[in-house]
Amino acid sequence: MRGIQVKQYVSGPLDLAVSDLPEPTPGPDQYTIAIHATATNFFDLLQIRGKYQHQPPLPWISGSEFSGVILAVPSSGKSRKFKVGDKVFGAAQGGYATKVCAREEQLRPVPKGWSCFEAAGLFVTMPTSYAGLVTRCNLKAGDWVLVHAAAGGVGLAAVQIAKALGATVIATAGTAHKLSIAKRFGADYTVDYRDDSWPLRVKELTPNKRGVDIVYDPVGLIDKSTKCIAWNGRLLVIGFAGGPIEKMATNKILLKNISVVGLHWGAYALNEPQKIGEVWDDLFKLFESRKVVGTNYTDREYVGLETVPEALKALGERDTWGKVVVKSTEHQQGKHLGSHILNQHIANVTRLLCRLPSCLLSMPGRRAAHRSREIATRRRRRETEQSGSSSVDVSPNAEDAIAEDDLCPVCRLLLFQPVTTGCNHSLCRTCMARWAEVSISAPMTIVRVDEEPQDFDAATGLEARCPMCRTYTTASLDHPLADRLQSTYPAVYGERGSEEADDGDQHDSIQTITVYIGNSHELIQPAEQESHNIHRWTFFVRPSRNDIIDEVQIFLHPTFRPSRIIRQRPPYELSRIGWGYFTIVAGVILKPGYSWVSSDAEDSRDGAPKGMLRLDWTLDFTSFGGTGAKGRHRLKVKNERGWADVDEEAERDEAEWSRTVRQIQRDGRWEPPPED
Repeated sequence: MRGIQVKQYVSGPLDLAVSDLPEPTPGPDQYTIAIHATATNFFDLLQIRGKYQHQPPLPWISGSEFSGVILAVPSSGKSRKFKVGDKVFGAAQGGYATKVCAREEQLRPVPKGWSCFEAAGLFVTMPTSYAGLVTRCNLKAGDWVLVHAAAGGVGLAAVQIAKALGATVIATAGTAHKLSIAKRFGADYTVDYRDDSWPLRVKELTPNKRGVDIVYDPVGLIDKSTKCIAWNGRLLVIGFAGGPIEKMATNKILLKNISVVGLHWGAYALNEPQKIGEVWDDLFKLFESRKVVGTNYTDREYVGLETVPEALKALGERDTWGKVVVKSTEHQQGKHLGSHILNQHIANVTRLLCRLPSCLLSMPGRRAAHRSREIATRRRRRETEQSGSSSVDVSPNAEDAIAEDDLCPVCRLLLFQPVTTGCNHSLCRTCMARWAEVSISAPMTIVRVDEEPQDFDAATGLEARCPMCRTYTTASLDHPLADRLQSTYPAVYGERGSEEADDGDQHDSIQTITVYIGNSHELIQPAEQESHNIHRWTFFVRPSRNDIIDEVQIFLHPTFRPSRIIRQRPPYELSRIGWGYFTIVAGVILKPGYSWVSSDAEDSRDGAPKGMLRLDWTLDFTSFGGTGAKGRHRLKVKNERGWADVDEEAERDEAEWSRTVRQIQRDGRWEPPPED
């Protein structure tokens, strides 16, 4: 097998190397597991330097947390929970390898419907967060929970668990990107703890400014958190990722009737082993209902043991969020086989649907089936005319001899202008453009406030969810595949080109738009303490196309009055003077007849399907020399208006009337919009 063996302690992760190693020898009570994915942890960084409290004797294989498939069961005669072929996740010394041995209590079954990649990072963070919040702090529905370092592995687990159990969650983090990640995983509010006044901000968010009921702290912010905790609150100590072990004045505990509790999850195996099963039973209910999901870092993909050092380096430099999981390269063949079986299944179902009576098919299904038969019929008719023979079958039900792998899995026609995704699916370019949904949960690109939008392709110019497997991916034109298809099926490929040209209006219904959200900034009154600085900032939403935007609703921090501002004409912005970091939400609403091609879009208040998209932005006073910054979202919209030659003046009048009606219904009054 292959693995990362530590023969002597190293100064850092980049000193680690992959080598060929002997096959592992399991004990009589151990399973042998083929590792499909392995997760990184901070204690791995300590262990390779010889600074962790548990150091195995040299030499040893690094890593601990993993997921994979059972290769062999224990040789002892005891009854076994797992069998060969079962997918499991767990933790045991030697996770940075292609195989590992582990006892039964160190393993759990991969939840139903989960992949090994998703499950690889569950074993350490999830029970830690659940036991801390539920077992130690008695979390109940209605509690307000403050989660520090909320974008970390245990932090994102805590955010999800608290939300799943009915709590309101305030998340803290140190960058705008990490705050957006916490929001993506369910946090109700986010606060930047780089701002010295964060305890005040947290307290202001709670009902009657009473403070939070539970503080979840893996960093070392217990003392400061006493400023924003409620009467009878619970302070939970998870760890000291911030560095030094914290000290606090115990009179604060007395004055607010506070409970301070800690959690050492690893010690439950010795002291309360029965609790371990109870915690996992409750967690699996949350896993299988998808109320809690994996927290895998997705900004960058790490594949192969050779990338473990880079993954650990990024983890140590705090450049990541969630759990950094490294995929194995040893089992890619099996993965591709599974994808092939899935595609084959989809193809069979689609073929069956195309043979149903037309009254039972949806319009896209009827259109695809009709087009497929029409292309086949026209080609055979042309072949008949050229040969002068009447023996060629030109019936509509005749099928072309096109290989299954050369059919688009979406439209079920010969691939035309094929694109191949990062998840290894090939589709027609127009099918990718039409059916791949954009998700704003993916990280936006932070750019300067003066960047100008550039045109991009709806199929290959942005990240989107693959129509086949829903993986967030990119696509690129596959020129070698296109050349092969054109050479193998010249007549059909030509017909497909004609069909695409005839359907040009339909494809033009998918349009692209770049939406910038951000703020410019000017420091007008500096102070010795950053929290006393006075800023003039301008928040803005800048679409590349104002012609399809109906209005933008801006939701400020609840301490602002009014906290909701509506802009019905560009520029969609507002300016304020103040201090502090907080998150602003903007609801971008499209004109009637347009909809967002996004899984995160919502119906607008007037009932338009997917007419509104909410975007988050945390004020930024430091990027690019303190001038401000903006986030770039590349998005798609669908034009379903269904009419041509629209009278622009009549459309503008109709839009103004609709705005007037909505404003009266919403606010009970009407104010004319400002002049352009």
